[in-house]
Amino acid sequence: MANDGPDELFTLRNNFYLGNFTQCVHEGGALRVTSEQLRLERDVLVCRSQLAMNNPDAVLAELGDVSADSPAPLQIIKKHAELVAYPEKQEEVLASLKQLVSEPANTANPIVQILAATIYQSCDDHRSALRTMRNFDGGLEALAFGVQIYLAMNLPDKAYGLVKRMQQIDDDATLSQLSNAWVYLAIGGSKYEEAYYIFHELIDKYGETVPLLNGIAVALMHQGNYEQASTFLVTALGKSNGDGDTLVNMIVCSQ
Repeated sequence: MANDGPDELFTLRNNFYLGNFTQCVHEGGALRVTSEQLRLERDVLVCRSQLAMNNPDAVLAELGDVSADSPAPLQIIKKHAELVAYPEKQEEVLASLKQLVSEPANTANPIVQILAATIYQSCDDHRSALRTMRNFDGGLEALAFGVQIYLAMNLPDKAYGLVKRMQQIDDDATLSQLSNAWVYLAIGGSKYEEAYYIFHELIDKYGETVPLLNGIAVALMHQGNYEQASTFLVTALGKSNGDGDTLVNMIVCSQ
């Protein structure tokens, strides 16, 4: 996915990583890029943002003509949307996903790996997600997703090992900073304060998003600062009043 010129999708990717999904959808719809590969990546990011906002119908409408001859990432995104819209199709979706991922042309495709692992992770099948990601050779996003998987499996040491790899690639990258903060929250102790500062710096640099607001609130709650944490959570609710993470954190903070 690397290229020699400026990254035409940098802002779009960054908005997605930060959880600014509405902006990602709006910008992606108007963004013109110079190659077919970039158009594919743009469309995938927009669809992933729609799914993150629980809008599977929008994705299914957009990908209505996607078939077995279409690029694998679009096929997988469509399967994910079907799973979100029709959870009873899980067995059917996972069977077709396994076949698609095993095709030789897709086994080393980092976009395919991440999208497929995302579906497995949504089904709480962490081990299949790990197998799909192989050695996390798909760059920073693959490594960041690996961090999320290991944290979901309560393996912070393994997650921190991937963060170290990310820092060697680009310590200042948004994904490196986010992953570091996630791991610090899992490690706890004095790391809660360090996680707080990372989230704070990202908010100062890119603005408030629901995931960043939740991250900084969790760091504050672990330090016993519930009143300040509550203000961040109220702001997050104002941005997305149905966000599950925010609601859960509000309950914990109130208690």
